[in-house]
Amino acid sequence: MIDFKSKGDDGEEYVNELAYKSYLKYWCYPNPIDINGDKKEICDLLILFRDTAIIISVNNHNFDGNYERYKRKVVKKSTNQLNGAYRKLFNSEKNIIIKHPERKEEIFLPENYRQVFRITINVGEQFEHYELGEQIVKKGFINIFNRDTFEAIIQELDTIKDFVEYLGERERLLLSEKVINFKCQEKDLLAEYLINARKFQLDFNESRLKSNEIILQYMNREIIYSDSLKFHFGNLIYTTRTLVNDGAFETLKSRGLEIITNDSLRQNIISLYSFSVHNLVDFETQDDHRFQFELFVPAVSKALNIETVWESAEPIDRQRLLDNYQFKNAITMNIHIRKYMLSLYRELKISVEMCIREINIELKK
Repeated sequence: MIDFKSKGDDGEEYVNELAYKSYLKYWCYPNPIDINGDKKEICDLLILFRDTAIIISVNNHNFDGNYERYKRKVVKKSTNQLNGAYRKLFNSEKNIIIKHPERKEEIFLPENYRQVFRITINVGEQFEHYELGEQIVKKGFINIFNRDTFEAIIQELDTIKDFVEYLGERERLLLSEKVINFKCQEKDLLAEYLINARKFQLDFNESRLKSNEIILQYMNREIIYSDSLKFHFGNLIYTTRTLVNDGAFETLKSRGLEIITNDSLRQNIISLYSFSVHNLVDFETQDDHRFQFELFVPAVSKALNIETVWESAEPIDRQRLLDNYQFKNAITMNIHIRKYMLSLYRELKISVEMCIREINIELKK
């Protein structure tokens, strides 16, 4: 585990700590420069993992008691750097050559990266209550962290894969309509993520369900068109994916399930891992995901002008959309699937919580 406490507050030193002393180092490009271009620094830190690019801006601002002024300094400066880095990496007409500290020079291939996260980290004076993100009009979403909370995430999520998944779920939740009752503390958000199987399936699916139901009301001419519908048109598509960590259960099986003397607890654990989880994952992959990507997303893409996924879209032709029974049927089916998925997630949540209670009771005996 990296000892972050040994470092100073300087942003450059902080980047080096992340790049050379954490598990992120194999995917980190500290202070990357455009080697064959203007030779200027692209960003403070670039992380490339599989189909994900993470652009990081590190700031060193002290809090003088005026949060709005502090936010403007941190967010505005970071937004300019992060979006400048994005343009350089993804919109350049020339090849961008970068170099990992332990590898040869390489061409950055923007087509390899399906998702991009923009992150600002303030390593200056630390305080707990700050906004977790900022949606900048026409510039995308900025994830905001301070030094302490970012370090807690790196230490708690001990693989690059877990880290990327957390960023994805975190951003989706913060962009949803849900009002988060975490008092703006990242550690509470992280705890919520870990407790709920490292996924925000309920919140995500509830938001999709609500938007689909509202658009179906519009399709049925129960409500008239207004600009408020743009959010719901943009919030129709995609679904969630459950990642199962059954290592502990497999270890338990190898040692013999009979070591659990409580019959009820043993059966509940077996049922949870052998049926409930697999039933959920099977429906996600074989039914929900296939419906989304083979039928629903294509239908939505043909009918709507999507400005920003989960934020804004509008009909290409409103009158033709109202008469588009294929689109209406797709919405109706998606509502049905979202309700069923929510029932599975809720049932699984109850089963997990029941097992946790029984395990805690056994531990106290």
